[in-house]
Amino acid sequence: MFPVLISVLLVVACHGYPDGAPDTPEMCNTLRPTHYIIKETSSSGQWQPTALKPLNYSLHVDRTSVYPGEEVQIMIKADQMYFEGFILQARRASNTLDYSMKYGTFKPHDEDAKLICNDAGITHTQHFHWKNITFSWIAPQNLKENVKFVATVVKGYKTYFMNVESDVVKVSGTSAVGISTLILLLASAINIAHLV
Repeated sequence: MFPVLISVLLVVACHGYPDGAPDTPEMCNTLRPTHYIIKETSSSGQWQPTALKPLNYSLHVDRTSVYPGEEVQIMIKADQMYFEGFILQARRASNTLDYSMKYGTFKPHDEDAKLICNDAGITHTQHFHWKNITFSWIAPQNLKENVKFVATVVKGYKTYFMNVESDVVKVSGTSAVGISTLILLLASAINIAHLV
């Protein structure tokens, strides 16, 4: 019984969070995996997580300008190898390390991803080797500043990359529906003026 329990614990420890990042305030704020942390004084020679922008993972957006309520398609891509997990949010473009504000809501395209952080974050749902994964983000109402998508991408239990960032996405303060309505109202007013 005891050897079986140890084996089960080792399997769980080796895979970290196979069903996604935990939906906790700490995870939603720091985007830092807690399944493997190396002490600063470690001399084991093991790879240490980096805060620098990694060259082997990237975030791609299908548009860099959006109105409130519209969607942006985001792809996490492994430029080399693959990844096994991720957590992603939209944050202020001028300071993605500021976790006081998380913008918009995400929408998974399939069962490979799920919402966390009050729908302002998205993470994986299974242990898999992805080359890429895509989902949608819905721009919030009344947002008048630029955002960037920022992710932590997990290569494996001991290897993860923080601060993977997208290009800046500008969110206009007036929705596309509002602009269309305004144009129609102006056109109607001009037509009425011509009739009078």
